Amino acid sequence: MIIINEFIWNQDHYVYHLTEKEAMPNIIVEGLKPKCGARSQLVGDIRKAVYFFDSLSKTENWLEYLYANKDLKGLELLRFNLKQRRWKIQCSQVEDFYLLNPVLPQGIDYATLYDERGQIVTLDSDLAKVKILWKPLSKYEQR
Repeated sequence: MIIINEFIWNQDHYVYHLTEKEAMPNIIVEGLKPKCGARSQLVGDIRKAVYFFDSLSKTENWLEYLYANKDLKGLELLRFNLKQRRWKIQCSQVEDFYLLNPVLPQGIDYATLYDERGQIVTLDSDLAKVKILWKPLSKYEQR
């Protein structure tokens, strides 16, 4: 694993994070907190951090590598603004980035995905063909 220098983004730039629905009650209260979970350890990382990816097109990479044996109906897609946050790049199998500081709940949105008929779909759908509606975490409704 190669670690590159720390950066700060000076403009609005949304980034993405996947999590299990069971974690949502805690995230709603505390936000995304740096920790070293099972998935971090899976890619050989032992640091406490909040991991994210910078493009929706990379969602499939995360799903395949980190959630291959999980029911995708049990996952939520989150986003937050990277503006003015200190972040680092980690070169790994999933092309991820990380923060060493928490992301407060009021700065997090969650996604609802809709197909062309307006039906809610899961993350196993082609994200290029779905409509994504982002809502603040304070409005979270478990589906």
